[in-house]
Amino acid sequence: MKGTFMVVLCAILVLCVAACASQSNADITTETTDGNTLSSGVANDTASAKSIAVNPIDGSGLDTGDDAELQMLIRASIAADFQRYTDFSIEDSANTEAVIEEQKLQETDQFADTGIEAGNLLKAQNLVEGSLRKNGSSYTLELSVIEVESGKQIASFLKGGYSFDAIRYLTAVKEGTLDLITQLGISLTSGEQEALLGTESNEVKAIELSAQLQELRRQNASSVGIIALTEQIKQLDPRLAGTITEAIPVVNINTGNAGRDLRADAAWRKDWIKILTDAEAYFVDFFKTYIPYYVIVYSDVTPGATDYTKGTVPMSFNVYAVEYMNWTPIVTNTVNAIQRGLEATKRRTAWKLPDWPKENITKTRPFVNGNKNYIVTAELLNSKGKILGRKTFTASSSWTITTGPTTTMTSSIQCTGGTGPNNTLTVTFSDVNANDLDDTTKIRWLAVNGKPVTDKDRAPLLTFMPVEEWQTLQNRGGDLP
Repeated sequence: MKGTFMVVLCAILVLCVAACASQSNADITTETTDGNTLSSGVANDTASAKSIAVNPIDGSGLDTGDDAELQMLIRASIAADFQRYTDFSIEDSANTEAVIEEQKLQETDQFADTGIEAGNLLKAQNLVEGSLRKNGSSYTLELSVIEVESGKQIASFLKGGYSFDAIRYLTAVKEGTLDLITQLGISLTSGEQEALLGTESNEVKAIELSAQLQELRRQNASSVGIIALTEQIKQLDPRLAGTITEAIPVVNINTGNAGRDLRADAAWRKDWIKILTDAEAYFVDFFKTYIPYYVIVYSDVTPGATDYTKGTVPMSFNVYAVEYMNWTPIVTNTVNAIQRGLEATKRRTAWKLPDWPKENITKTRPFVNGNKNYIVTAELLNSKGKILGRKTFTASSSWTITTGPTTTMTSSIQCTGGTGPNNTLTVTFSDVNANDLDDTTKIRWLAVNGKPVTDKDRAPLLTFMPVEEWQTLQNRGGDLP
């Protein structure tokens, strides 16, 4: 997925690597965003009874530009659905790619053997390999599952004639994944099959972010961006995120040589200044560009009293705004992980950083209260599509951040002028010509802040939902459509 965040995330790379490298005698641990300490690392030398690695998707001959992201999305989607709907354990994609790079032979026609060798080294029992080919505007997707020990292909999928959208929005990929899973003898219920084949916006977004996360991990980046990105994935689908093992390194400098330690301390502080500066820059951009999951819930249109003199009827509907998903942990979990790392240095006061993030390095003040307004334009149509009226209203969101030893944050959204428990607003189209009314009237959501609301908009500023659908969604705990 292209966008500001990919640029920012890739820019915020290795945190404290210089400090870790320069302190050969230092003790190094890492923290998760939940505050648990993890020892620095040796990979598990054993594999689960059923494990699978998804190799990078071959895209030889694809165009640059729009095609460039497809291979990462396909790989992330396959791994996600195997994790969601099977009992296979999924090998980390960054480890898979690193081993393949080390084992790749000079001749490209030996790549398959290289993949199997990578599977052996990773202790994976099975490998998913695949390719994407393009002929004109049509795409062909080929997938296979290889049993590592025997080198035997145990499942395969090949189909062409797909459009760009079928690949980009994962319809084709999920069709292939379900076929592979079925060939492996895994029986999914009809509900599970329907869910796997679904391409609801939450799921697509989670997979897009997973692909970005794979790329950052492939770069061996331990960054603010990785933590924040993982938190976003957790909000969309906790099954995809797992525990964050790449966080803020905590380095304890051994005492001994005063001169050496003073030089090391200065370098250490410099590294932490970089961490805090990067975090501030990340969240300045985050608060400008991040799109929370807000829903505008609306009722049916109802008529008012007819004005027989004018021949008009007022038509009204009720609307209120809700926060479908709490996005504040993206901020608080990331910032608190950094604070715990900084606190663990025991150098906050000496480094004159006691009040971060309240007192920040760049003076950009990202961690402050804020708000955003969404100006919504709606049209009233009859069954023939004739526009009977147009109205605008405003939904206002706000957030409050409290900094201290632990950073906390709350957020909300409501329709301006609304009343009652949900701040419900009545939107009225006055003086609708009674002669234009027929058996059906409907609302068309035209724009938010001047941006058209279209079916192709995969990242809408707001989602619109009839009240009955919203109530059903709440009851079943499902995804946004």
